[in-house]
Amino acid sequence: MNDRLVGILSDGEFHSGVELGELLGVTRTAVWKHVSQLATYGLKVETVKGKGYRLEHPLHLLDESRLRDALEGRWKDKLREFNVAHSVGSTNVELLESSRDLPLGLYDILLAERQTAGRGRRGRVWVSPFAQNIYMSVAVRLPGGFSVLNGLSLAIGAAVADAINTVCDIEVSLKWPNDVWYSERKLAGLLLEVQGEQEGPVHVVVGLGVNVLMQPEAGRGIDQPWTALNDACEAGVDRNQLCVALIDSVLLCLESYKSEGFLGLKGLWDKYDLLKGRKVMVSSGNEYWSGEYLGVSEEGYALVRGEDGRLRSLAGGEITVRPVS
Repeated sequence: MNDRLVGILSDGEFHSGVELGELLGVTRTAVWKHVSQLATYGLKVETVKGKGYRLEHPLHLLDESRLRDALEGRWKDKLREFNVAHSVGSTNVELLESSRDLPLGLYDILLAERQTAGRGRRGRVWVSPFAQNIYMSVAVRLPGGFSVLNGLSLAIGAAVADAINTVCDIEVSLKWPNDVWYSERKLAGLLLEVQGEQEGPVHVVVGLGVNVLMQPEAGRGIDQPWTALNDACEAGVDRNQLCVALIDSVLLCLESYKSEGFLGLKGLWDKYDLLKGRKVMVSSGNEYWSGEYLGVSEEGYALVRGEDGRLRSLAGGEITVRPVS
């Protein structure tokens, strides 16, 4: 994809073939070839005779230099790699490979404008249209083995909810274990992937997807109620500003988690807990049962009292807890 062409057309104005040819240093025929390639990224280009070309929906691309400068002060000595890609299969897959040699105490971060093979929990596809949302992965190496991971996804979910609430000033909530909801619809989700030895340092990649500007046609294949920040935030959303807030919040969370575990962040989780005191349906494989959700334990387990009066502590994995309307 021609980055320069996308930048020119992102303003929502028409640009003639002659103008684009001069700006890109190519012939008018080559301009059409470049414009045609944009369709492979899901970008719709309007063509009007006598006016030229423009994108159907103006774009505001992620600015790697702006993001790097904004993070420089607090995280200069903690960021080993920070990159923004136009298109990847999956930010998690890319970072799992590239950060294998990440030292303790440092972070690698990858953002992408599009994912062609984005993934969610339980094998779901994460819909990832170009330049509409935020797709980000953060790699970290944690000492202590797999036992240190209890509650990590909840802690990061709380950090994500807090960043969105701060930037957009909307009442988001958390659905255990780490989905961020707004108005009873999914707004953001996390996927944690882990490699390492049982007792040794563990290599963790945190994948984060936030629906920001996603149009209804792009989300038709999503199998659950969803929403995007452009529908919730009247003032509009600057994706670059939101990225900075998310990175800052997630890294602060990880720094705190290293020393205090989930217990030190449980209060933040409780602040956004969507289901506490509500009737829920629990599914695990082919088993379904209902009960009252009582919040989370100090280890991050969901506490649900079944209709038989039995209190159960539920770990993540293949268990799903949903509110009963």
